[in-house]
Amino acid sequence: MEMEKKVNKSLDVTEDESEAVSRLVVPVIPPGGVSFYDAFVVRGIRVNRVEPGLIVCTLKVPPRFTN
Repeated sequence: MEMEKKVNKSLDVTEDESEAVSRLVVPVIPPGGVSFYDAFVVRGIRVNRVEPGLIVCTLKVPPRFTN
């Protein structure tokens, strides 16, 4: 339960943060379209650590995307 409280507290949004997000311009993906991030979501993202102002995640990157 303690971890849940920490996560909820770290995810609380301030008014400044909310205003900053509302100013973002996000391109619309047509129905059936594929975004760059779809492959990452399908493969899964693991949340490793959560702290106030920080969420650390890991995911596997296919060799073709590395140097």
